[in-house]
Amino acid sequence: MSLPRQIQYGLYFLRVTTMTEHHRNRIFTALFTIVFAVTLGFSVVNPFLPVYMKTLTSQGFMIALVFSSFSLSKILFTPLLGRWSDLKSRKCFIVCGLIIHSLIACCFVFLPVNLILIIALRFLQGIATAMVRPVAQAFVGDISRESHLGLSMGTFDISFYAALAIGPVLGGIVGNCSGFRGMFLVLMILCSSALIVALFTDTGEPMAPAPLHHRQHHLPGESIFSNQTLQALFCFIFSRSFSIAVIPIFLPLFIDSHLHSGYLDIGICLSSGSIVTALLLRPMSSLSDRLDRRMLVIIGGIMSGIFTILLPLAGSLWQVVVLSISLALFTTLTLPASTALLVDKGRLHGLGYTMGIFHTVMNIGAFTAPLLGGVLMDTVGIHSIFSAAGLLGIAGSLLFALRCPHSVQEKTNPQYSFCNKSDLPQQTATAKTFSRKVSPVCASRVSGYSA
Repeated sequence: MSLPRQIQYGLYFLRVTTMTEHHRNRIFTALFTIVFAVTLGFSVVNPFLPVYMKTLTSQGFMIALVFSSFSLSKILFTPLLGRWSDLKSRKCFIVCGLIIHSLIACCFVFLPVNLILIIALRFLQGIATAMVRPVAQAFVGDISRESHLGLSMGTFDISFYAALAIGPVLGGIVGNCSGFRGMFLVLMILCSSALIVALFTDTGEPMAPAPLHHRQHHLPGESIFSNQTLQALFCFIFSRSFSIAVIPIFLPLFIDSHLHSGYLDIGICLSSGSIVTALLLRPMSSLSDRLDRRMLVIIGGIMSGIFTILLPLAGSLWQVVVLSISLALFTTLTLPASTALLVDKGRLHGLGYTMGIFHTVMNIGAFTAPLLGGVLMDTVGIHSIFSAAGLLGIAGSLLFALRCPHSVQEKTNPQYSFCNKSDLPQQTATAKTFSRKVSPVCASRVSGYSA
């Protein structure tokens, strides 16, 4: 039997407001470190994986299949694992994912590789990835205050994009010194380090970390897909993920075949955009808490599509860098705004489940991008891939503008606003008063988060 909406929100409010600031910061720091380490390991390897696959096969479709198998497993398992993380401990899923990542990296280092083995290991990596970043994002959404939602989610995303900025350059250096074996050794070390951090972090989870839906993935009579804002976001996320997935797969091939550059040059081109994203995420996050998030998503999405179309027109390495930086600037404009909208509208559906659907839609875009790109590369040419991705990004932004309500950034309810640290004692007292008015069984589900 589902709880009324007011009691669900009240239980959530009780859990978050009674968590100490020290506990909140400790969990955030641990999650930040874990996502940074895993993403850094992958960004050391992934930018050069297409070039490595060309030594095993010359077929663009088979190269694309290696990347699509990774996305396919995330599509199949992310919603289910996100749903389970709403009912169980989020830490348990993160630890399991990191164990799988570490074991797969060991296979790449110590086993003789072939095309079939790489595809199988990439499929398993997708399952492990579904256990880590989406669950970690949901955890950050759990502990974030409403008034700083954009800032919290944007700051956390720095862990992802800072790693993307560093990884390709580090991978280029490691690749020049010790080849692909050295790259996979770096991945193994980083995943193992993240596992150690996860094991020794006390998250204080007594039961389900997100009890709002009370073991249901949606509220009575309200499906997650009936929310118009979430519908618009999912359309935009699909188009954006398609465009983003094209860049690390086909841009290295374009630079290698048309500009005849080496590993380090490819790493610099890919890192330039990620550096801009990492540097601008926090100020853009603050901006998303002050301005209309809907307009930030629309403007950033359209401009990102335009610069994606312009990428293959570059005639030199520095032109690719300039276009990559411009693309990253407008992509960063959309990131905290879209994520804040997602968390704000998805909390009462269960953040693990909402993030699972979000990453599934994103992975469908990432899954179709290399497949369609491989076909276009074999039939039309590599330039057509960027044109298709850019046009789809523009179309997704326009569809978001049509489907998303004009007023989606409502003022926070003062009764439930997660205020500054100075207001925490008063909010805690209000939460404890609320807890005496609801079922003791329901209140016990969040008692483990009290200070």
